[in-house]
Amino acid sequence: MQDNSEQKPSWFKKTLFYKTLDYCRQKPSYLFLTMIYDLVFVLGLYIINKLFMYLFPPQFSAPTFGFIIVLLIIALSFSLLYSFTKYIILSIIDSFTKSLHLKLESFGFFYLFNTIFFIITFLLLLTTNVFIKTYIKPELITTMQYILFTLLIVLFSMLLSIVHSNFIKKRSMKSALKQTMHSLSHLQTYKPIFNIVIINFIILSFMFLFVYILDKTYLSQLQDFNLYISISFVLFLILVIINYLLHVFNRISFYVNE
Repeated sequence: MQDNSEQKPSWFKKTLFYKTLDYCRQKPSYLFLTMIYDLVFVLGLYIINKLFMYLFPPQFSAPTFGFIIVLLIIALSFSLLYSFTKYIILSIIDSFTKSLHLKLESFGFFYLFNTIFFIITFLLLLTTNVFIKTYIKPELITTMQYILFTLLIVLFSMLLSIVHSNFIKKRSMKSALKQTMHSLSHLQTYKPIFNIVIINFIILSFMFLFVYILDKTYLSQLQDFNLYISISFVLFLILVIINYLLHVFNRISFYVNE
């Protein structure tokens, strides 16, 4: 007779963390490909920023109708760049266990949704900022901005990730929105996601705290300024890499979570 422990998977194999790792192992080359498109997005942002700085150098200070039009075009270009790279990345993630499917038949709705979502997010953040500056004591404004903006950005990012994950599975924005509304009425479905996000936040908080303490107790005492810059750059690079790897893991965990 076989032991029941051999028949049933361990609790660890039931966790979203393990399921995400197992999913990533299906096609490591595809995982690397998603990172390439992340790099494409960063390079695209760099080009858009350079274009904006070229059209409107620092000495430019006259907000005209033309400036507003160009600003709108650049904002739409950012949304297009984000939507295109995210659509490709999601398509690759969707293909970890099946053939790669990169058709853009639903991209228009995906782009439109992202653009509207960004506009709503911007307006809500702007409204929050006005509320803080109007009703909060001056000495508490910076702290409240940091806390509320962080919370809102995290919530909006999670909501956007949920919609995107639902969208790419059926290539339908209408179905994605319906599924998201249904999922939000059963929040326990995303309890594993919340747990992972909290754990990631704790990890990053400890990392930043460690770097801060190191800077105050050791780095600030260094006499060699070049050595200080070198060590600071290495620590910054480590933080960026860890943060990015957590981002990649989270992005896939949203897709894997049922």
